[in-house]
Parts: sequence; structure tokens; C-alpha cells
Amino acid sequence: MLPSIQVLGVRAFHKTESLKHAVEEALLSLGVKLDLELITGLEAMVDAKITAIPALVIDGHVLVQGEVPSKPEILEIVRGALKSKVVVPIDFSESSRYALQYAEDLAEAFFLRVKVLHVYPQSAIPPDSLLNNSALDWLDELHEGMRSFIKPQTPRFNARMEKLSVSTAYEIRPGKVEPELRRESRSPETRLIVMANSGDHDIGNRWFGSTAVKVARQADCPVLLVPPEFRFKGFRRITVATDKDNVSDFHRKWLAGLCQPDKGIIHYVHIRPLKITGVSMLETEGEIVNGIFKEPAESVEEGLLHFSKKMDSDLIVLISRHRNAWQELFHKSCTQNLAQKCPIPILVVPPSPDSESTTDQD
Repeated sequence: MLPSIQVLGVRAFHKTESLKHAVEEALLSLGVKLDLELITGLEAMVDAKITAIPALVIDGHVLVQGEVPSKPEILEIVRGALKSKVVVPIDFSESSRYALQYAEDLAEAFFLRVKVLHVYPQSAIPPDSLLNNSALDWLDELHEGMRSFIKPQTPRFNARMEKLSVSTAYEIRPGKVEPELRRESRSPETRLIVMANSGDHDIGNRWFGSTAVKVARQADCPVLLVPPEFRFKGFRRITVATDKDNVSDFHRKWLAGLCQPDKGIIHYVHIRPLKITGVSMLETEGEIVNGIFKEPAESVEEGLLHFSKKMDSDLIVLISRHRNAWQELFHKSCTQNLAQKCPIPILVVPPSPDSESTTDQD
């Protein structure tokens, strides 16, 4: 999930080296510790769809090609490209407060900004009268409540924020939560949505699914469901549910980026109910080691929970499918069932942009 920064060109060519050094200086001045990759292969240049060298590509976007801008221009280009954000929807509950703290710590590790979002129904606004401006007063109170929620001004909060340099902003808007978050997930700047996962077990949530799970299944960006009081400590061991090796290169690269700050291990595991016969691949620093996981389980989610506990995982990843309303209502969703029981965060990743095929284990 760390930003990918690449300079494409010819090694030792003075323009390529000049662009590379300018980008390195920009990263240094911004205080960002990211690896800069020099790409010299023709095939990679064709895949990047550049027409001239040297070129600067950040997260797959070609930002410079055929020239070497001035150092101040490079600084602004890099600064603008690193504006990716984590979106945290809140409802002022304690669960969403923990989700916000988790998101801020995660954003610090991955050089991201935090955007806190509260969506309220239009019907919640009180009508104005001739005697007062009820709507304006209500909105003023809502903004004040939002600022207090983000920055509660307690000794514990102040001590915590002294250790963080992450930028946190907020937005309040009318609407319905799910459509607004789906719209937010389409923004090029949104890298991730972090939501509180309360794990409710009431009949309504079991049948229709919680708002968090619905958003996770429908969003166009990854959605992270965080249990109450769970603290971000990096991703050292990740369990990925997959149909054997049916994970795209896009997903592999994205997931490998989750482990970069801590050089963690990714376990790809395929699980079948009752007769569990799975192949897990342990991936770390480019090396893949094959192993076998066989364990009886009554369901996919039970198998995932058992495997993640056995491996001491701090994250479970599901590759999502977008279902229509009929399928969503009657299909027994692994995401929904897992969310009700899982003691660690669940990351739901959408299908890769170039493929509609996804794992069945969602």
C-alpha cells in the first residue's frame, strides 16, 4: 500500500540520472522514506504507456516524460502525487473512535492523509422558524462535535498526537452512508476506507449485513474493518483467502506493499469446508515457500479464523465480488459471517481493474 515511485529511462543517461536525483531530493525534503525504483526494461516502459524518456511514474500514473522539470517543479509534482488519503466514516460511537485512532496510526506508517467523514440524513436537519435559525444552529453544533471528536483535547490524546505527524481533516455532508462512501471510494486520492466493525450478532445484521460489510462489498477501493479497541501495530503476518493461486499480479503487488514497512509475511490459503485441503504460500521479500494446510472445519470462515489464529495473523484479506441485490440477500457471504466473529481486522479488496474473476472465498 506504500506509494510506488518509479523513474523510467536508460541507466547512466544524464537526463535519467538528473530526474532520479531530483525525485530523491524531493522525497528527502518532504521527509518521506520511500524506495525509488529505476526501470530500464523496454517491456516495462511499454506497459507504462510512456512515449518518451526519462519518465516519472507514481502509483501507475505518468507524471513526467521526455523532460527534467526544475527541482521546485519536481517537489510540487511529488508532493501532489503523495496526497493519497484514508477515509474514516464515523457515527460518534466509541467503535468509530477506535477506528479513527487505528487509521491515524496506519496513515503515519504509509505516508497517507486522514479524512474523517460524517454523513447525516437530510431529515435530521430541524426546520427553521421565524424565531430562530434551527438548521444553522444544528449544523454549528455538529461541526463542533466533529472537531471535539477528532481532537478531544485530553492529556492522553495530546500525548499521542505528539508522536504523530499525520494530517487529519474532516467533512460533514448530507446523504445516505452507503452511496456516499461508494462515491468516496471512486476518488483517485482514496487509497483505503477504514470502518469500525462492531461484530453485531442481531437478526437484522445476520440477514442483511451491517453497513460496514455492505460498504466493503460494494466499494471500489479496499475497505478495512477494524474490531473495537484494536490497535494498529503494522502488518507482520497476513492471511489471504484465495482459490489456490487465483490471485492476480495486481493483488500480489498491492498486498506486498502492506508488508513493506515491517517486511511481513503473507499467507495465501485456500480453504474448503468439511474436507479442508489447502495450499498456503508464505511470501516474504520476494521468496515463496510452498506449504500444506489441512484442518477440518465446518465453514470457510471457521477455517480462516483457525488458520489466522494458528499463524498469529494480524490481518485477514478477502478478495471481494460485487453482487447484485438478489445475490446479496440470499448468498451466504463469508465476509458477513467472518465480520461477526473475527477478533482481528479484515481487509476487503475489490477485484483487480483488469479482471472480473475473483476468489470464491468472499
